[in-house]
Amino acid sequence: MVDVVQWNLGPLPRKERVFRGQDPLQMNFSDEHLRQRFRFGRESIEFISDLLRDDLQSATARCTALSVEEQVMMSLRFFASGSHLHVIGDTMGHDKTTVSRVLTKFTDALIAKRDQFIKWPCTPDKLSEAKNGFFEKAGFPNVIGCVDGTHVRIQAPADDEPIFVNRKGFHSVNVQGICDHNCKTNCERKIKSNHKNIISTYLDQKPSRMVYELLFRYIISTFISFIFQILGLFTNVSANWPGSCHDAHVFKTSAVGIHLQNQYTSIEQGAVLGDSGYPCRPFLLTPFRQPIEQKEQNFNKAHISTRCTIERTFGIWKQRFRLLKTGIRMRPDRACKFIVACAILHNIAMMLKEPIIANDDIPEEQPMIQPYIGQQDGRGIRNHYATNFFL
Repeated sequence: MVDVVQWNLGPLPRKERVFRGQDPLQMNFSDEHLRQRFRFGRESIEFISDLLRDDLQSATARCTALSVEEQVMMSLRFFASGSHLHVIGDTMGHDKTTVSRVLTKFTDALIAKRDQFIKWPCTPDKLSEAKNGFFEKAGFPNVIGCVDGTHVRIQAPADDEPIFVNRKGFHSVNVQGICDHNCKTNCERKIKSNHKNIISTYLDQKPSRMVYELLFRYIISTFISFIFQILGLFTNVSANWPGSCHDAHVFKTSAVGIHLQNQYTSIEQGAVLGDSGYPCRPFLLTPFRQPIEQKEQNFNKAHISTRCTIERTFGIWKQRFRLLKTGIRMRPDRACKFIVACAILHNIAMMLKEPIIANDDIPEEQPMIQPYIGQQDGRGIRNHYATNFFL
């Protein structure tokens, strides 16, 4: 017989728990460094933290609990970079699962305050302000907003995968955005006025370092003001439809589209400008497809100059939050929440006058080349290109 030897080793030693993590606000980061990493400066991060403090504050008093600032900056880092969750975790010193939980909590808390930052102009004062602002751009009267759609790339979902494939051949969510004229405030006008008064006072004196600093501050503030004049605040964002849906269908079924359809009674209520992909309605004006008369050409020129506000806004929005440009590797329902959260953060950044941080351009991926069946000549191939890639 074989003797069985039993070893009494006692309980296995418990693995020591290691608590990682760091609060970037406690580091000696300048506002420029913070904006490069999180798209917001120190004061703006503190503003967002105070805004969501009641929702993000941990119920436990344990010393290892994440602070509100850490949760905010972890989420901003994800939106700004579009990196994988484990990369964000390694950067911030936390596990991937922690990053995922924080993102869910942050996004839900921010979307709950959506109505504070994404507002449709309903009052006479707001409507009049929007109409005057758009009229100053290109002389197009009675405009209360500009609408357009943009595609945000997502990973191929497990359910209903074909409906998320857009006309360019990749999986996406069709996002509708409506913006106003700009977000210029009386506070900004006051700052510019103060700079002008101070500079005019010192220009009569001998040039000094103070004069040059004031001139530099004025130039920077003027440049930022110009950027904000050509951009707009989102007044409506709809991220509920897959990439195969047409822009016109998204608008028709959106809350704003239903509101305008049901509440429109007269031309004095204003109109929204959209491109030729939308149907022309009393409250939704599109350009003439084949302008012949001079008045039609003038209409289209002013229409394009005014409507490009939403296109610029989409461009800066995706530049600020690279997640929207590289693609969201999440389920569609979660991706839609992230898109709305980025729209809210864009409005907050515009309201707080956060400067635009330049990103390294990410090359566009080649679209899927559709097979060509037809006459193999130059004109046939050219028509195939025009039909599939330049509609």
